[in-house]
Amino acid sequence: MICITGIPGSGKSTVCKKLKELGYDCKNVSLIKGYEECLDCDEVDTDCLRSKLRLVKSNNTIIEGHFAHLLDCDLIIILQRDQELVRKTLSERGYSREKIEENMDALVSDTIYYESLEFLPAPLIRKVNVIENDIDAAVLKCIEVIDIFQKRN
Repeated sequence: MICITGIPGSGKSTVCKKLKELGYDCKNVSLIKGYEECLDCDEVDTDCLRSKLRLVKSNNTIIEGHFAHLLDCDLIIILQRDQELVRKTLSERGYSREKIEENMDALVSDTIYYESLEFLPAPLIRKVNVIENDIDAAVLKCIEVIDIFQKRN
């Protein structure tokens, strides 16, 4: 299973939507059958979600979500975006100042990358920059990473 992750506002949903338009099996993790059973308030039980994903998991499945890297991924793609653009996006979405700063800290400290290293070796964790007004470049880079991974596996 391929996982596309990143902090909120990094472009995950947009990239996944474009991949889906190009024929890739890309799903938001919240659309997995039984996802609701794995929620406890705002927290996600990743062990529960892993068990739900076993039913849909394949090398061609792409799961997108800000905690997707904590699941049973064979490849992790971390989307990264300029800090100020992320801050602006989160503000426009109505995030609290505290939540915005929490996400900025995660971005600056590369939290998702270091958490990913607990599950996969560095060569199976790829970072892709999402440049404003050029989402297609990020999509093409993701496709390149996915294609190389699938050819090797």
